[in-house]
Amino acid sequence: MKIKNVKIEINKKLVIVVIALIIVALVLGLVNAFVKNRYTASKIDSKREYVIIRYNNKQSSSFVPYINLNSNDAKDVNNEIKSITSSYLSSDTKDTNVTYRFNAYKNTLSVVLMFKDYDGETYNYSFKTYVFNLENGKLLTDDEILKMFNSNYNEISIKIENEMKIKYADEVERGIITNCDYNTCYLDLRGIKSYIEGANLYTENGKLVVYKAYNVYSKYKEEEYFTRNDFKFIIK
Repeated sequence: MKIKNVKIEINKKLVIVVIALIIVALVLGLVNAFVKNRYTASKIDSKREYVIIRYNNKQSSSFVPYINLNSNDAKDVNNEIKSITSSYLSSDTKDTNVTYRFNAYKNTLSVVLMFKDYDGETYNYSFKTYVFNLENGKLLTDDEILKMFNSNYNEISIKIENEMKIKYADEVERGIITNCDYNTCYLDLRGIKSYIEGANLYTENGKLVVYKAYNVYSKYKEEEYFTRNDFKFIIK
């Protein structure tokens, strides 16, 4: 009789454990669904990525993005992107093109446009970034982005300066740059008057990133040395 009662008690406990596990699974499922919907509710097409290719030019390897967010800010940005990239779609050379990258992390979506132009001597790069709040589809200002990371322009300036000095030392060591002092020659060669001027804020996997362009010269064959990642500065 005691053995039978013990078995009944064990069975009751097993049932309770199973029910508890089911409840936990249901709660976790609801939480995950809530989080997913929280960050995908503002998509125009929920089945597609946050950023998709709008136009492309195979001859120049140009790719123009479309922001797949249903918000007024995203609509304005898409119109702006269409306008500032239109001339690159008729290019027939890879020396003049536009490409993009994007990063979606938690409640933030970042997009960077990367432009390349060539005048026969100098490769001129430029960047344009957009950072959205995925909870409401709004475009964030630079000040709002800096506040997210508890950062400031002085910190960015110091980081870019340190990275540029490392690039300079490496170029000198490789013999790419000769008889060129960093402060009186190298910065002028790169067209850098300020480390902050032309700095474009971007976020990537929870990190604060800055894209900043500078001159690259074909007469030194620097296009073989520099890649677009050389214009990317991870701040923190």
